[in-house]
Amino acid sequence: KKAETEAAPAPPPPVDITVEEYEALEAKANEFMARRNAGELKAIVKDLAPGAEVYGLKGDKVLSGLEEFFAAHPKLQHEMLERPWVLGDDTVEYAFSKTWTDPEDGETTWLSRDVEADRDKVERLVFVKGALKTAEVVSLGNWDDVAE
Repeated sequence: KKAETEAAPAPPPPVDITVEEYEALEAKANEFMARRNAGELKAIVKDLAPGAEVYGLKGDKVLSGLEEFFAAHPKLQHEMLERPWVLGDDTVEYAFSKTWTDPEDGETTWLSRDVEADRDKVERLVFVKGALKTAEVVSLGNWDDVAE
């Protein structure tokens, strides 16, 4: 058995939001996905909430970090693999894939949930007053845990 690297987080408390509130959060997540896929990194950073953290990057490091990641992954595209799950009145998460063109291997796809790679991750987005405050990839555990 592989050693556990992270404990799965506790399940979130029940969420009581309206259909309209859910659809607004889903629209924000879809907008972030579309802008990222279009390479609108400067616009994304410009519209972040004050003090935002994007994939562990803060302040002036957000844009340069995103640009570096996109440069290392030509033609990078993200896709939600499910409708977002609501974790609170301002937070959603979803399984996703990333596809890019690797100079040596050609088209490459990475799945956030992949049994063969023993990976079970989601992208989590937190919004404050409609602006993105946090974007992170969160490990939910691993598939060995599920099999036991």
